[in-house]
Amino acid sequence: MKYRDPAVAGSFYSKSKEALQSELTDLMPIAQNGGLDIKALIVPHAGYFYSGAVAAHAFSYISELAVKPTKVILLGPNHRVGLSGCAIPSYGDFITPLGKVPVDRKLCNKLVEKGLVTENDDVHTWEHSLEVQLPFLQHCLDVFDILPILVGQTKVENLADILSFLLEQDDFLIIVSSDLSHFNPQNTAVQMDEATIEKIINMDCDLQPSQACGCHALNGFLSFSQTKEWNIKLVNKANSGKLNNIKNEVVGYASFVLF
Repeated sequence: MKYRDPAVAGSFYSKSKEALQSELTDLMPIAQNGGLDIKALIVPHAGYFYSGAVAAHAFSYISELAVKPTKVILLGPNHRVGLSGCAIPSYGDFITPLGKVPVDRKLCNKLVEKGLVTENDDVHTWEHSLEVQLPFLQHCLDVFDILPILVGQTKVENLADILSFLLEQDDFLIIVSSDLSHFNPQNTAVQMDEATIEKIINMDCDLQPSQACGCHALNGFLSFSQTKEWNIKLVNKANSGKLNNIKNEVVGYASFVLF
């Protein structure tokens, strides 16, 4: 069975196991679940220096669950290779410095058989939006496997169909990977991101690429969440300008939990 080597270890996060474990420990806040039955997280996917603390606040909500998830759906955008619809890889495992993360091949194959996704390794090989979530999951969970799905241009209903089918098969934690606005001046970025955060909290399903790079995954996921009547909570937000002091090309980040 093929496996996927990490594409951004050493750039987006630490390359060595020991350094990465230390990085994750430093990023994770004190667990603050408060007894919530967490169904899903929305988290950013930049390098850990930029968005790691924002993502970590959401992941802290699952780190102390009494019953930890054993299956995780990963949804995120494609940055390097064009994609129409949704794509899973053919890999059996994703590799990080912390070890192997197995892919649920049985359910991946079922998604392909049903025509809900295509199998496309090209779009997955160098994509970071799902990869950067894996060390957080390895840090917070015990044994788990993943369904890694990259989401290109697709109808809201298509992604809702995928999630409906999967949750009929088993219990899953859903991770939606998305940054907010990109490369705007600081004041513009803050205004845009506040408006986008409000739309996400209201579960509006018409987000555009200028508002969130993972808009296609978010729109389908938020539509599905409405049918499940899940609640949503903003847990952290930031932008790159506050970290690197470059105020004219700011990227926004926010994290949410759904329960």
